[in-house]
Amino acid sequence: DKSSYAWTGYLYAVLLLLVAFVQSVVLQQYFQQCFSLGMKVRTALMAAVYKKALVVSNDSKKESTAGEIVNLMSADAQRFNDVTNFIHLLWSCPLQIALSIIFLWIELGPSVLAGLLAMVLMVPINGWLATKSRGFQ
Repeated sequence: DKSSYAWTGYLYAVLLLLVAFVQSVVLQQYFQQCFSLGMKVRTALMAAVYKKALVVSNDSKKESTAGEIVNLMSADAQRFNDVTNFIHLLWSCPLQIALSIIFLWIELGPSVLAGLLAMVLMVPINGWLATKSRGFQ
């Protein structure tokens, strides 16, 4: 637009840069808090399993081996760590997809349905490809 001022373009460019920077900083802080919470959950769970293993009776010790207890303390506690880090994806991903579709519908209209159809069709295709790649491994 020749009638608009050049400074508005520069202002928009600087605002886009600032928004991207703030988004990056906030997202980093969010993930830092999530990973910190995950480590605390993992540590608490490992301590609880270890404490329980110390006070278990001799009859109960015969039912489980030391390897099973170590597995509970390491591998299973790590799963809880992963869950606390990525549990937000259960609500965040559908919300982001819905908002993206709504905003695209406002801009493009019904042609968004073609992209939505492609996205829905990719789900079984990706599942089939994942199964095939597991077979190759």
